[in-house]
Amino acid sequence: TIARGTSAVSPLGGAIVVVTAADGSVAGATVTDGAGGYNLPGLAAGEYTVTFQKPGSASARATASVAYVNNAPTTTTLSALLTAAPPAQTGLMGVHTNWNLVSVPVNAPDLQAAALFPTAASQAFSFSGSYHASSLLETGAGYWVKFPANEVLTVPGTERLSQTVALAKGWNLVGSLSYPVAVSSFQTTPAGIISSEFFSYGAGYSVATSVEPGRGYWVKAAEAGTLTMDVNAGAVTMAAAPRPQSTEGSVIVTFTDADGNAQSLSLADETTARTSELPPAPPAGAFDARFTSGRMIEAVAAGTARYPIVVRSSGARLSVRISTPKAGMQVRLID
Repeated sequence: TIARGTSAVSPLGGAIVVVTAADGSVAGATVTDGAGGYNLPGLAAGEYTVTFQKPGSASARATASVAYVNNAPTTTTLSALLTAAPPAQTGLMGVHTNWNLVSVPVNAPDLQAAALFPTAASQAFSFSGSYHASSLLETGAGYWVKFPANEVLTVPGTERLSQTVALAKGWNLVGSLSYPVAVSSFQTTPAGIISSEFFSYGAGYSVATSVEPGRGYWVKAAEAGTLTMDVNAGAVTMAAAPRPQSTEGSVIVTFTDADGNAQSLSLADETTARTSELPPAPPAGAFDARFTSGRMIEAVAAGTARYPIVVRSSGARLSVRISTPKAGMQVRLID
C-alpha cells in the first residue's frame, strides 16, 4: 500500500509503482487503486528495486526479493510513504558531448536558447521539413543542440504536467514534460495519426517507450493534427508501453565508432521492415548509420542481394559486428 504523509497519513491512489530488475530493465509497472493498494504478479525469482512516484510528491524507493517454493511464488508485501513535495522550480537534464536532442522540461521565464543552454557549442535547430536555427524556443518542441562536454544542466522554471503540440504531416520533433510519461498514453487529434515509433538520440537513434524530461523525440504523423501528453494519463498505461521491434531470427549489423556511438541495422521479414523507417539524419558531425532507404530494418530477399548502407561518424575508426542466426547464410560487408 502507498500513503501520503502530511499532518496525517492517508491512502494515495493513482501513484505509479515501477519494478526494476537487477539489469535495469522494467519487470512490471502498475498504478495504485483508491485505497493505495497495488498488485504485481508474475515476477521471476530475483532481486528488484521498487520505485513509487506521483507528481506533487517526493518519490520513494525500496528493494525486494522474489522467491519460488515448490514452483509457487512467495508473496512480498512492500509499503511506502510519500511526502508532499514543493512545486519544481528547476528542471535537471543531462547532455553528452556533441549533438543532443533536447527540449524545455519546465515553464521557463526566458525561452531564449542562449539563456536556457548557455554552455551550448551551437545554435538550437528545429525541424519543419528541414533544419532551421531557432533563437527563441517553444515548450513541447524538440531541438538539436551541440555541447562541448558531458554535463547536467539546470533549467529554471515551474513544472509542466501536460502539453498539446501541433503535428505536421511527416516527421516532427517533439519535446517533454517535467516528469517521464509513457508514449502509449499520448492522445492525437485526429485519432490514430502516429505512423512511426518514437525515437530518441543518444549514441545513435533508438526506439523510445517513454518521454523523459529535457529530451527531444522524433515522431511521424500520417496527417496534420495535434498530440497531447499528460503526466497523469501516462501513469495509467505505463505497463502497456510499446517495446522495440523484435529482431529475433534477423541478421544484425552493428556499427560502433571510436567515441562509443553505435547503431544496429537488421535484415528481417517484410512485415517488420515495413514499419522501420528512421527519422531524418542528425546534423553534420553526429553519428548515424542507416540503409540508404532510410530504414533500420530491410526485408530479406531470396538469393543474393545487396543492401547499401551509409554511415556518418566524426571518428576515424569504425568497428562492425555481424550476427547471422541462420545456418548457411553468408553476409559480406563491401566498402
